[in-house]
Amino acid sequence: MNFPSFGRIFDDYNPDVVVKPLKKGGIENLTRKIGFSLSLIRSSAGKLGDAVSEVKKVALFRPENWIENVSSRFLDLHDDIGERNDQHLRRKFEKICDNFRFVYRFPKCQINRADQSLKAAGKFLENALVQFLNMLDLMDKISEENPLVQQLYDDFTRNGTPPGIAVQVELGTEEVLEEINLLKKRIQKMRKSLPPSDDFEKKFPSNFYSRFSSSLRDDNEKLARKILLEASNSASEASDDFVRVSDYPRKFDDLYLKLRDEYSIQMKEPEPNWENEYEDYPGPGDNLESGPKRKSVRKYVIYREEGTIVGIENVLESVRSDLKLLENLARRFESERKKLEKFELDEDLKEKLKKGRDFWVFENFTREEVYELSLPEPLKSDPGLSVYHEVEIDNVRFDREDPAGLIGGDSAPPTPIYLWFINGTLYWAQWNVEVEVEEPLVEEIFDYRNQTIPRPLVMGSWKYVHKALPNRQEFLQSEFTFRLIVFSLRPFGIS
Repeated sequence: MNFPSFGRIFDDYNPDVVVKPLKKGGIENLTRKIGFSLSLIRSSAGKLGDAVSEVKKVALFRPENWIENVSSRFLDLHDDIGERNDQHLRRKFEKICDNFRFVYRFPKCQINRADQSLKAAGKFLENALVQFLNMLDLMDKISEENPLVQQLYDDFTRNGTPPGIAVQVELGTEEVLEEINLLKKRIQKMRKSLPPSDDFEKKFPSNFYSRFSSSLRDDNEKLARKILLEASNSASEASDDFVRVSDYPRKFDDLYLKLRDEYSIQMKEPEPNWENEYEDYPGPGDNLESGPKRKSVRKYVIYREEGTIVGIENVLESVRSDLKLLENLARRFESERKKLEKFELDEDLKEKLKKGRDFWVFENFTREEVYELSLPEPLKSDPGLSVYHEVEIDNVRFDREDPAGLIGGDSAPPTPIYLWFINGTLYWAQWNVEVEVEEPLVEEIFDYRNQTIPRPLVMGSWKYVHKALPNRQEFLQSEFTFRLIVFSLRPFGIS
């Protein structure tokens, strides 16, 4: 018979650790947390873009144009005195004053919005890292019961060249957060440089409106026109002072260019900076005669001083695609496992089997004859049935079905499936196993509690035993097949 023998895959085997099979749900949870992390990273990128847009509005804002407009409207209102009713004049004057205050309020308001956007961008990025680390903790927990996930976790957390995914993500996040904090400091410095609201009150007092309204109530058109002229001159003086103190628009142009350039860096699609070669085997249905082909793959790796938002996103997106591959494998395992659930051993039967044989085998007696003389004790008192099952295996044949085995024969190494982004290789071997039994399978069920049928101990003997009423059945099938599949993130030998 040709039996597979595994090398390195069982080097760290511990019989005290219960190994649970790869489950679709466990891998789905890992993939889902990566998805949460990706969503937060994209939100971070969106908020960084919002900050750039807010500052751009300030950079494009020209206060002199607003002042010219305000002055023109003051003149129009000057001509309306005596021609329009007082309520219209008061409402129009109040609106002009409010629009002028916008000159002072708009830059500071936009800078505050940009600051809030940068804070949100940093918070989203921090939360993305938390989700990723939660995924890593979950992977570590699953790895305690599954060697494949343990190997994956080791690859994620390794140091070296290239560094593992976890090392890359933490490094990239740290560097992007550092850049965001530098931008926040620039924003806050700019906000402090803007003239305070008190200066505006000194240059353009809020009592203009009350004085203008009072002059209209007193029908004092001369005073009303004087107040309009005074308000127009104060607005021009306040505007000139605002431009001078805030160094408008040079500072805002510089700030906008800095944010725009940093945003471009963060959103630029990274170039591959790492390359590796691997063997690509033909897939199912492909021509096996051509054999494996040598291919190369290039990818982006986050090294020191190379972390960007899009770089982190690309790394995690590729990790998600590799986890999807494992998820599909787990789905296949789970589908096959459900078919085998009805064949799972009862816990009581497992304990019974561990104890081994508890009867004496007489010379020249078959197992079936022994069990007729000494029935197997039921596992449970109710319904009190015991079962004898005779199986004599004649032959077991293993036929390789994975591409490497089909090309190289039974002793060929396992087929490598290159998980290029995590720089890992999934080694896959698959056999179609055919078991042949010597005789048809025999199963006999005994009513253990009612041993009433006399049976000679041996033919012609005067000594009798009482056997239970049996129900005997023969199964005509003599060949049984199943598939044996082995996956590992470490290479193993087959002999």
